[in-house]
Amino acid sequence: MDDTLKQQFIRDFGWENAEEQPVGADWSGRRITRLRLGNRTSILMQSPPDANGIPGHKVDDFVRISTYLRGLKLSAPQVYAASPEEGLLLVEDFGTQTYHDLLQDPGVSHAATYMNATDILIHLYRETGENTLSLPLYTGSHVDIGKRRIIDWFVPAVRGFKNEDGLSQYYMNIWSDIERSLPMPMQRFLHGDFHPHNLMWIEEADGNGRTGIVDFQGAMYGSSAYDLVNLLEDARRDVPAGIQNMCLLSMQQSMSREDWDVFAAWYPVLACQFHCRIIGQAIRLALQGKTHLMEHIPLLQRQLQSDLLHPSLWPMEAFLRHIGLDFNKPARINLEALRPLIRGDAV
Repeated sequence: MDDTLKQQFIRDFGWENAEEQPVGADWSGRRITRLRLGNRTSILMQSPPDANGIPGHKVDDFVRISTYLRGLKLSAPQVYAASPEEGLLLVEDFGTQTYHDLLQDPGVSHAATYMNATDILIHLYRETGENTLSLPLYTGSHVDIGKRRIIDWFVPAVRGFKNEDGLSQYYMNIWSDIERSLPMPMQRFLHGDFHPHNLMWIEEADGNGRTGIVDFQGAMYGSSAYDLVNLLEDARRDVPAGIQNMCLLSMQQSMSREDWDVFAAWYPVLACQFHCRIIGQAIRLALQGKTHLMEHIPLLQRQLQSDLLHPSLWPMEAFLRHIGLDFNKPARINLEALRPLIRGDAV
């Protein structure tokens, strides 16, 4: 990214003499920096320019979605300045304490923390029945299609040979059959990456305002169960069953009986698809030298083993068992030996 453009952007909006403190980066190439000027702070985000068309990483989308969420009385960062053509954003600083950080504190109630996050999803469920932002649909999106990554990446990694022709399509056809057996999903605003690293704790705020929501520029419109799956079926941590049940009950109590039946039908299917995507993504990124997800494969295997016990998923369980997947066995993966086994059409 061009440092000259960044410095000009900072200068234009009054932060020329600010101290810069790196906050982090993600695998998209985006960089995040805290600017400190006296007793004021802001967050500078550097992303690829919008013209690059990277899904889920556009400055314009961040600006309009932030405005939308703030209009719903939720805590999304106020945008101070934006340059979509240069991929630059200057936004409100919610501080340093994420929900992930809260969960590391032995004095903090995990149950209360997850309930606060669930309250945000209940609010979004109630307020976002219409796709007023013209968000992309989850169905058919790059995220939805990503459920195939278990076949494209994880299967050859554990079987030790290249997938046969048509295997991925056969797998996707099973998902299509499973989805057709379900009721029509209730469509809502989806954050798309709703987990403790993307939620901030704002101590001085009240109610839902205490939960700062970030990294929402990849938002979609789709099944209302998806974000709760991201929260409770997190690949990074094993959320206790008691907390999962408490949050699901709170969601149930916010809905009509008919809506809950639809939500409950989709929840286990989306959970399994989520885990299928992430376990394949772990291998895909590892082959690029980004091994951060590999440590979570044992948890993902346990989650998939549990997912596939649900009656709706028995056809998928039978297929995965037939092709030799056994999630009880530790995955022994040789990344160098795997490279020639990945098909050219892997997603």
